[in-house]
Amino acid sequence: LLDWGLRLTIMLTLPAALTEALLTRVPAAFHGGINDVLLTGLAVAIADWRRRHDRGGNIGRGSHGVVLDLEGHGREEVIGREEVLGREEVLGREEVLGREEVFAEVDLSRTIGWFTSLFPVRLDLGALDLDEALAGGSSLGRALKTIKEQLRAVPRKGLGYGLLRYLNSETAAALAGFAEPQIAFNYLGRFGRFAALGAVDWELAEDEVRLGGGDAAMPLSHCVEVNALTLEGADGPRLTANWSWAQALLTAAEVRDLAQTWFRALEALVRHAGQAGAGGRSPSDLALVALTQAEIERLESQYPRIEDILPLSPLQEGLLFHALYDARAPDVYTVQLDLELVGVLDAAALEAALQAVVGRHASLRACFWHEHLGRPVQIIVPR
Repeated sequence: LLDWGLRLTIMLTLPAALTEALLTRVPAAFHGGINDVLLTGLAVAIADWRRRHDRGGNIGRGSHGVVLDLEGHGREEVIGREEVLGREEVLGREEVLGREEVFAEVDLSRTIGWFTSLFPVRLDLGALDLDEALAGGSSLGRALKTIKEQLRAVPRKGLGYGLLRYLNSETAAALAGFAEPQIAFNYLGRFGRFAALGAVDWELAEDEVRLGGGDAAMPLSHCVEVNALTLEGADGPRLTANWSWAQALLTAAEVRDLAQTWFRALEALVRHAGQAGAGGRSPSDLALVALTQAEIERLESQYPRIEDILPLSPLQEGLLFHALYDARAPDVYTVQLDLELVGVLDAAALEAALQAVVGRHASLRACFWHEHLGRPVQIIVPR
């Protein structure tokens, strides 16, 4: 804990309409979680704030990297991609899609509280046009995919960092040599209203909104601390953020500027997600194939709606080779079967049955692509 003088706090709230889209539309479009969205917005806001306030520090001109301390809770729900398709509402909670579960064999349903962890992570937006990003342009979507991949690269969501930093003698010395992050971020999740049949019997107290703000007399462990949560209100959910900072290092105007820029970046993400063609997958979404971001985006440009991208089985690879080897020659592996139907044909029922079979079996909706790829892949499309 550092004695940086008095701790000051401000609280900002995002309107309900923007919060609802932020919790559902944006994560669904990018196949990610709410933390991916919030931290992308924060990284963009910090980069823009440093540019305008000439606070580049020792990272060098043109760099948009920032090191943050992230607080984790150890209760992130892990679900498969097939359970998420078409269910935007579940993405409003902090979830990790297709990732390893921290406590795979442990039933936590009868436990209380969080398995709190604190770990550093470096978020680097790369070469980013900040003005275009804050306007909701395409570079903002690429930034979100970049931050999402960097967050997913952290093993087990950082739960083991404390053990390596403080309890493992072989790693503690190496980790102790790095600079401590100056900013801490914590998203506490989404909290519902307590109401029955429209009559509110009890609700969270107003002071509870400042959850995580800390005692004003307590020394700060970071220059700036951001504690955010979503509260359900009568008009919908609202994202509320408490910003605490050291008075000796920053002015209230500087912190308010950073907080408002974060909300500007989040609003820009909502606008971007509403544009045609926005969103898409990133490499960690496709665990069974090794594709770069550029390769994924080329496939998405050919197939705007993709359910999944999978490798080929050995038999599929062989058949694809023979089909491509001489495209003008007869394909000896093609088998045609003619069926003669006798009686009155219900064409609508036959079509419905065919659509049901195709809809049930993803392999019947597979397209195959090999150009400019190290290995061919099959793309599963909805229809």
